[in-house]
Amino acid sequence: MEETIPSVSQHWRDGASFFHVIFIEVVFLYKLIDLLLYGNFFIALCAASMVYQIHIINDDFQWFNPGAFLLFFATLFIYSLHRLVSSNILEKTSNNRRLSIILQFQKHLVGYALIGMLGTLIMCTLVPVEFLFLLVIPGAVSILYIAPVFRNKQRFRDLPFVKVFAVGLAWTWACVFIPLKVQHDFLEGNDIRLILEKFLFIAAITIPFDIRDRELDKRQNIKTIPSYLGINKSKVLSITLVVAATCFATINYLLQFYSIALFTGLVISYLVTVLIIFPISERSHDYHYSGLLDGTILLQLILMSIFSLF
Repeated sequence: MEETIPSVSQHWRDGASFFHVIFIEVVFLYKLIDLLLYGNFFIALCAASMVYQIHIINDDFQWFNPGAFLLFFATLFIYSLHRLVSSNILEKTSNNRRLSIILQFQKHLVGYALIGMLGTLIMCTLVPVEFLFLLVIPGAVSILYIAPVFRNKQRFRDLPFVKVFAVGLAWTWACVFIPLKVQHDFLEGNDIRLILEKFLFIAAITIPFDIRDRELDKRQNIKTIPSYLGINKSKVLSITLVVAATCFATINYLLQFYSIALFTGLVISYLVTVLIIFPISERSHDYHYSGLLDGTILLQLILMSIFSLF
């Protein structure tokens, strides 16, 4: 039988079809990443992962953890609500891709906030009453953070130099202090160092977000650490806080509160965090912030789990 030799046009069509498929897959991947990041599902997963860390450290890890699930849904609700409030402040004509996507997600965010609220209410029935009582403080900080209740309709985050402290307090109290307090009647020195370690870590990865938002904050006359120190000094401060967090982790390892496996995972995660912070600038893609930087929270759980297998 005579072989049929493909024509040049056939090769061209095959090649075009291949690249068309690749293009569709890339576009789908971008849309999926945007959904996870700007739909606030990723940051909610990071909050749950921090709770799981505490249970790994205390050697009582189990996948079904109502406290972790509660903070997943609560974070989804709070961050979606924050995006909805912020979208009314953002400039509608902004050429910033992140802000444009947030505005595109505005209608979706109502649904995500409702999912978060419903999930939170359900999980509230499964956690100890003490957990809910202790959640009042970070809950209040979170609401004040996004609600324009201060003078000139300012939010808590709009007050001078408050953002880093508020975020650090809310995250550390909800994801670290509460799980520890529910497990232990009295917090010991190791627990206090763990709380300080995580507070410093959360504060460290929050500062670069003010670098990202520096121009936007400047237009709204919001004073932040980068607006006062500048970008380079702010990065130095952020890295210094990571180093300080590593020092607390080292003390807890030397006092045998952390196993060598957990300590190794934490140290590597802190090293990766420094490597992510170091090249950051105002021009960095938002995936660098909302993906990589926030992802260091989840990375800690992943590395601690992996090294615990050996």
